[in-house]
Amino acid sequence: MWGDFDQVQPSKEALRRMLRTRRRALSLAEVARLSGMVCRLAAELAVYVQARVVGVYHAADHEVDPESLMRHAVSLGKKVALPVTDAGEKGMVFVEWGPERGMAVGPFGIMQPCWTGEVADTVARDDLDVIFVPLVGFDRRGGRIGYGGGYFDRYLAGTPGGKPCLVGLAYGCQEVAEIPAAPHDCRLHYVITEGGVTCCA
Repeated sequence: MWGDFDQVQPSKEALRRMLRTRRRALSLAEVARLSGMVCRLAAELAVYVQARVVGVYHAADHEVDPESLMRHAVSLGKKVALPVTDAGEKGMVFVEWGPERGMAVGPFGIMQPCWTGEVADTVARDDLDVIFVPLVGFDRRGGRIGYGGGYFDRYLAGTPGGKPCLVGLAYGCQEVAEIPAAPHDCRLHYVITEGGVTCCA
């Protein structure tokens, strides 16, 4: 673990700041190397192998970059979808993605698929078999801390039957002993780091 910081219960905002600092300390070469390791492990995960529809995210701020996993999924004939977070009343929707799809800068400077608002381009939540979720930090019980916008928690509220399966992609340095969680916070089923796969269920 990471010393005295993990022995206390900091606020979510303090935890978020500390974990983002840890992640930003990684060089771009380390980000690329570790992202490759994480994506290779993700491609072997049974829920991904069996999935027909996969939700992913566009990396920002030294996050694990899932682009190689996205391209791998497309090569296998899986449908891939990325979040669009300025979707009006819906807050966030998933829009089908392919290598030729146009991308634009969305809220917070994160790239997302160009979307005209057509429902036909979206992927329903219940059709997503697995979502690879971005995160700032995690614990081994599936606790996740994001960026504070609450987009994923609202999108997944009331998800029945454990579908879609939620898989966090992270570096080992993003793990803490415990994430302070509210009842509405979504919990991860798995977390994948360069060190391996943790089943949180």
